Amino acid sequence: MRMSKIVLCVVLSVTAYACDGDNDADDAYDYYYDVPVSYAYWDDWSTSTMYGFSDPYVDPYYDTFLTVSREPPDDPEEAAEIVAVNIDGYFPDGCATVDRAGSELNVTLAACSMPFSDQTLDGSFRVSFGRVNDDSIEFEVAATGLMVDGQSASLTANAVYTAEGDEKTVHYTSESSFTRDSRRLEGTFDSTLTWNAGSQCVTRSATGDITTADDQTFAVQVEDYARCAGECPASGIVTISGPEDTASLTFSGESTAQLVRRSGQVQTVQLECE
Repeated sequence: MRMSKIVLCVVLSVTAYACDGDNDADDAYDYYYDVPVSYAYWDDWSTSTMYGFSDPYVDPYYDTFLTVSREPPDDPEEAAEIVAVNIDGYFPDGCATVDRAGSELNVTLAACSMPFSDQTLDGSFRVSFGRVNDDSIEFEVAATGLMVDGQSASLTANAVYTAEGDEKTVHYTSESSFTRDSRRLEGTFDSTLTWNAGSQCVTRSATGDITTADDQTFAVQVEDYARCAGECPASGIVTISGPEDTASLTFSGESTAQLVRRSGQVQTVQLECE
């Protein structure tokens, strides 16, 4: 399954810029474009992993063929077993292998596609399940040897899954990194994922900071970024604030997104949606 993928190319209202993936001169590098676009693109892979480690507890599920009980797990070991048995529903075609030891999983991915991202993911995740209450499940995620589209990445997260009626929620704090065009971004975020059971759509809101390889830090806010499997982002705003400017990237379900600067300048980000 191919998903939406952001093509990192800017089309200004007057002039079209080439999109070859290279930045020939550092003085032409635009943080207020690159950081919000990269974050929106980058974090879809981490959304997919956090979703896949928490969706299968109570059906209906992302994949209607999952084979688990209709009742939520009673303890951490049962939670781990449910995720392990159903991992192929989220990372298909046999690309994921799972070893379980009690309440801990080691999930190894090899060129895996993901529910809400067109990127491929390689590496290992240690997923540790903790306290299970009537309405919540705690879990921790730590990745090693992680590669996103062949470039180095990292993710650690502490999460709490809850469900109320048909709505499922994962609230998590995370530290993550991503490399694009040889430039590394590191982020620390407080995020919330919400989705309706069985909908194959998820909404993310988050606040945090991103630091660039040259130690510039920007505040980032993600508001109601919604995406369904196989579709362009349906809605949402990603805003970056720094010492020199502010920029907001708005998604509307179309094959383009609009980036608006503090000055009022509007840039159109072309999306490739299949």
